[in-house]
Amino acid sequence: LKDRTTQEYDGSTPHEEDGEFENEDDTVDGEDVDGEEENNDDEGQKLSEEDFANIARFLSYEMISDDLAHARITNFLSLVNLDLTVIPSPFTELPSTLTYLDLSHNEIKHVQASIQELAMLDRLILFNNIIEKVSSKISCLTNLSVLDLCHNDLSHLPNLANLSSLRRLHLTNNKLVSFPVVAGLTRLARLHLQGNMITNLSDEMFDKLESLTDLDLSENKIRHIPTSLGALSSLLILKLNNNKIGHIPSELCSLTRLTVLHMEHNHLTSLPTCMGNLTSLGELHLASNQISRLPDSLCDLQSLKMLLLSNNRLRRIPARIGELSMLTF
Repeated sequence: LKDRTTQEYDGSTPHEEDGEFENEDDTVDGEDVDGEEENNDDEGQKLSEEDFANIARFLSYEMISDDLAHARITNFLSLVNLDLTVIPSPFTELPSTLTYLDLSHNEIKHVQASIQELAMLDRLILFNNIIEKVSSKISCLTNLSVLDLCHNDLSHLPNLANLSSLRRLHLTNNKLVSFPVVAGLTRLARLHLQGNMITNLSDEMFDKLESLTDLDLSENKIRHIPTSLGALSSLLILKLNNNKIGHIPSELCSLTRLTVLHMEHNHLTSLPTCMGNLTSLGELHLASNQISRLPDSLCDLQSLKMLLLSNNRLRRIPARIGELSMLTF
């Protein structure tokens, strides 16, 4: 914003025409502007950091004023890539009926408690900020269906179990060390946690996530897959690649609707013999593990189109592998 301000600033102060910043004594913050001109003519033309801040605040409001007016009609507000460091001061003036708010690509550090005032929000997009803390008051947004906090600096999240309408939760590329509290969110369909620092998963974490179709836990530090993962009967896509997983529990074979399974770049040495139960599986990614043998049941996966096995310890493959007539790669 300082760069933008420098380009647009023409040497006059904001609202100079109507006298808002005029001073009969030609002073700025009580200091004589001309006081040092005798020593250096250029010094009188320089703006202090406070001057820049005042101008920045003015320009920020001017830049979003039309958007705010439009939001009162459409309930849609996008304040993307404006170098905002906080949710702007007109935030409290936003209509309570606002349903869409996009504050992505800014420099926001905190989501304040005042977020609860936007009780009608359906989508809240905070992608690519530097957010370190989210107020627990976010749990008041019970109409929220999409929450995007990807590419921030979050190491912890408040309990999200009250967001009963939530369908999509995006938390990719943060610093989370634990799985978010989302148990019981029966409408949650997409949960993305790629690129965090999660180490442990427990059975209760997946309780009642009956609508979950897309789960991405890749690029974490997970060592064990909880057996409750097999109860996610709606799951279509499961990504657990780039972790430290050494074993796939047989309960995972209950995911008969699963179409894509990513397990590459782990520490697997074998696969469960029940893998053939995953009859909807179209993609199976197992590269860069330590697998030495494949179960014959793998040849029962008649929907399989992609099977990636490079960088393992395989010495042979099942004789029936040719029965996978759909296999193209």
